Amino acid sequence: MRCYLIFVFIVTLEAYVIANHLQPNVGDSCHNNGGNLGPDNQCYGFYQSDEFDGSTWKQAQEFCRQQGGDMASIKNAFVNAFLYSFLANNTSPFLWGNQDAWIGLIANITNTTCSWVWTDGSRPSYTNWENLNPTNNCFFNNTVVGDQAAYMSYEDGKWSFGSAMGQAEFFFCAF
Repeated sequence: MRCYLIFVFIVTLEAYVIANHLQPNVGDSCHNNGGNLGPDNQCYGFYQSDEFDGSTWKQAQEFCRQQGGDMASIKNAFVNAFLYSFLANNTSPFLWGNQDAWIGLIANITNTTCSWVWTDGSRPSYTNWENLNPTNNCFFNNTVVGDQAAYMSYEDGKWSFGSAMGQAEFFFCAF
């Protein structure tokens, strides 16, 4: 019983920390393009597409690089919660299109294998996939479906993936 109570306390404390202390540090600007300091001392920017139907993953990556950064690599649950707080506070039922946000995770596809890498070249040590492990899901009937990229869901902060040529309304940059 004691172990159970300790477990409940730790889970409750973790939920409290995430809910109350990982809100966007809007006052802690760390980049001249509106970036905000994350819990890992990395600067992050949250951007909405200029395109009517959203941006492709490659358009979002190009924008981040033009600003001196790259697409965001999410290394732990605290950063995921921090970035999701921007997305959750900025979606609207009046927006058209896909309100999800591109992140910097893309499938590295060869003839027979599929692996996921961040735009900084590192492999993910933390993931937040929604009900699936996409390691072997880049193929359809043993045929490459096309460039696959990950996005964060506006509904719950979980990750899914789809065509990098698809559209998303938002995206995250890291500086």
